[in-house]
Amino acid sequence: MKDYTRMGIQQNSDPHWTINAEINKNYALCDTYPDIIVLPSSFDSTRLQRVADFRSRNRIPVLSWYSRETYATITRSSQPLTGLANRTCDDDIELLRKIADANVNQGFKLVILDARPKVNAMANMANGGGYEDYPNCELEFHNIQNIHVMRESLRKLHAAVRNAAHEDKTWFSDLENSNWLFHIRAILTAAIRLVSLVHNEKRSFPSAFEFNEKLLITIADNLYSCQYGTFLLNSDKWRTDMKVSEHTMSAWTPILRERALYLNPFYAERSDNVLIPNNSSRHIKLWKNYYCRYMPGYRSTLDVLTQRYTTLLNLRKKFTDEINHIRQDGDQQPRLLSGTLYQSPMTTTSTNISAQSKSNVTQASATFMT
Repeated sequence: MKDYTRMGIQQNSDPHWTINAEINKNYALCDTYPDIIVLPSSFDSTRLQRVADFRSRNRIPVLSWYSRETYATITRSSQPLTGLANRTCDDDIELLRKIADANVNQGFKLVILDARPKVNAMANMANGGGYEDYPNCELEFHNIQNIHVMRESLRKLHAAVRNAAHEDKTWFSDLENSNWLFHIRAILTAAIRLVSLVHNEKRSFPSAFEFNEKLLITIADNLYSCQYGTFLLNSDKWRTDMKVSEHTMSAWTPILRERALYLNPFYAERSDNVLIPNNSSRHIKLWKNYYCRYMPGYRSTLDVLTQRYTTLLNLRKKFTDEINHIRQDGDQQPRLLSGTLYQSPMTTTSTNISAQSKSNVTQASATFMT
């Protein structure tokens, strides 16, 4: 609920979207979705069961992201169960139409991004699955392989890292044969296409992330260590049934306790935080500080960077405090001299020094902030 509020959707306050806490109460409609979902306000919720019956694992199209500035949206769902007979569901078609209508910038087609290769989607029709072929919808396939191919690729990457610890002659060929970077590029390409649909302005993004690489590694480690309950099990329902929150600590508790360790000193807050990465093959690199950190002889840059980040954060705070202090002095100076016909040389000198100091400190601060 807090995330919906953050995005600008609140109960009974949005004319286009409705927070529904009843339809999936106790996970009755879809046991892999949260118990609170967001749907178009104009869609009759009594039709949702028929939509659920037409979607794999009952995963109906629901809102995942909403822009309060542009009203663009991202919704998610599983594949439709069209099968070889190419079945359709009027309720499912109507729900997608209502999703498109909920965007105040009407007149555009609803773009459906299918992560699978098209050949996989067609093969799934033999097992009862399929894909959307609806009016006023544009379907794109993005060639991301299934979980079995991804798992095998990751296994080959791990083998390449282990082998490189003893013999590095085949490192590049082993890395290439794993196809891991190929899969990463495919995922990035799909993500960039998704972002381009909801925000069409490209720009560079230095200093865009508030947190540093250490946070990403910590989250990745917590995902597999099972030390905390945050990433245990596969759904909100499963975690609720197992009472995970009662018996485990959140992974965010120690992170928030040591928040300063994860801050990026170069971070510059901006109102427009849409980032379009470069997905060219020559820009896709292996994350060595994560995958290779336990290789004998490998020297991670993470600890060195963390120490430098801490130093820079302290310097930035020092300069910020000095700037604020000088600004306060500057605000008081005119009042102290108000109504005075005579300025002593000492007062004039003090004023000039203060102005010069302000200029120097401002320049130093800009060097660390940009």
